[in-house]
Amino acid sequence: MKPVIDSLCTGLVWACPRLLCATFSIFALTLVEGSALLAQQEEGMSEAAKEEPEEKYPFEWGGVYSLPTGVADLVIQPGPDASIDIALVPVTDNSEAAFDVAVAEAVRIFAGQTKPVKPGDELTPSSQFYQLRVEGESEMRFRVRSATAGLCALFTQHFADEFQTIFVAGGQKIFPQSARNFVDRFGQIVIHPTAIEAFGITLEPAGLHTLTPAFTAPARVSFNTERMASIGSLVVGRVAELPVRRGETVKAGDVLLVVDSPQLGLAQSEYLQNRTLAETAAPIAELTRSAFERAKSLHDKSEGISLTEVQKRQAEHAMAKSALLNARAALLGSQNQLQLLGMSEDEIKALADTGIITPRYTIRAPMSGRVIRRNITLGQLVRPDRDALLVLADLSMLWVLVDVPERHIKDVAVGSHARIVLAALPGESFDGGVSFISAAIDEGTRTAQIRVDVDNAEGLLRPGMFAQAEILGKQTMAKGGESRGVLAVPESTIQMIGGKPVVFVPFPEKPNTYLKRPVTIGAAVRGMRPVTYGLREGETIVFTGTFILKAQLGKSSAKHTH
Repeated sequence: MKPVIDSLCTGLVWACPRLLCATFSIFALTLVEGSALLAQQEEGMSEAAKEEPEEKYPFEWGGVYSLPTGVADLVIQPGPDASIDIALVPVTDNSEAAFDVAVAEAVRIFAGQTKPVKPGDELTPSSQFYQLRVEGESEMRFRVRSATAGLCALFTQHFADEFQTIFVAGGQKIFPQSARNFVDRFGQIVIHPTAIEAFGITLEPAGLHTLTPAFTAPARVSFNTERMASIGSLVVGRVAELPVRRGETVKAGDVLLVVDSPQLGLAQSEYLQNRTLAETAAPIAELTRSAFERAKSLHDKSEGISLTEVQKRQAEHAMAKSALLNARAALLGSQNQLQLLGMSEDEIKALADTGIITPRYTIRAPMSGRVIRRNITLGQLVRPDRDALLVLADLSMLWVLVDVPERHIKDVAVGSHARIVLAALPGESFDGGVSFISAAIDEGTRTAQIRVDVDNAEGLLRPGMFAQAEILGKQTMAKGGESRGVLAVPESTIQMIGGKPVVFVPFPEKPNTYLKRPVTIGAAVRGMRPVTYGLREGETIVFTGTFILKAQLGKSSAKHTH
């Protein structure tokens, strides 16, 4: 080796002194590292030679389950092969010694002849060597019948999570109480602790979540018609004052316009006349009543007054009384007319006290809001039968009208939560609740309109804006009326490898080591994916930085052989 190095160095000296130094340093370092690696390898080989050969097993994994009496389903998801060899061995207890006995029995069983079984067939914990046919593209179930409840060890040709193997009985999943790996796991990903921190890799337990299905639909912002007021005139007249403009904000009670109305003046004059008649009719009725009663008393005492005179005075009193009643009725009618023309009780009282006719009709705002329409000008003639002169709208609470496809109507209920986003307001979102669902489907668009109440206190929303609404459907309820939680993980925790979804879990037998775990997932619901198979509640998985693990797994040159 030394003559080669000397020769190389001599040639490089003539070529370039600086290149010589750099090249020699790198080459020397490589030789040193190579020598160290060689020494470690030779030492390892020497140590390995001293150790006894590692025991080989015909299966990769084993786990102990507690099975009930009767039938439990052994559920298998599609995996890497068309079949998987298994053995089901009864176990006396949950001790390590009992597991060792079951392992020895499984080795003996795996040396025998396999019995092929297909999904739906029945198996029993025994000394039989089974080969499960798993060519399907969806979940497959094999019936495992136990004469009595007890422990049973399942030994599998491949790791159980490669096929997401699990027992299910009575709708409940049965997880292993203890488990062993009998070969090194393929695809182990080792990440140095400093790299874990640098790449932001974090671990969290998978938990139950109440997933409410959601869908999006086109929408538009609209006025809340229950918070609008159309302003008209109750009298005929001409606009004398118009203090508000379109777009202005008014408060309840503010003056919107004043109308000069001869009609109102005539009604006030009639009221005053009827009031005078009623006031003068009352004393006359009282006088005639007194005269009638005196005449009647004298006639009853035979003091020289005739019956004809008594009857005459009675008729005069009846006429005066009728005049009083008519006058009072006319007064009440004219008072009601003034109220119909918009005068308040205080204004009518002031008219009675002063006797001054004020033919100006003042229209005030019935609510607080913004003037969104003004169809009137100064001097214009107004009438009660005319369309709205002004329109007020409270813009602090608006409606968002959503066109929901008929296939989603069943998922919506009054009170369902909605999230509104608009292209005109990027980065903003508005929450609201469904307050109304149309009873009919539009025959042209095959949609039903629903209404969402949205708070607009900041005034960012404007009627007419186009929007997208994300509607949360009805929650899935369990027995008793409580929301049913499902095992779910964020979409970011799931990676696609070989066209199949996987998560990454820490390998408890080796620190800083992770394994891919195939999972069966459902449709995404607001960034969460329900996990049907492959995980259990509380099991720790990689939550962030999964793309780093996927990249590291792709770099691995290891091959999985069985």
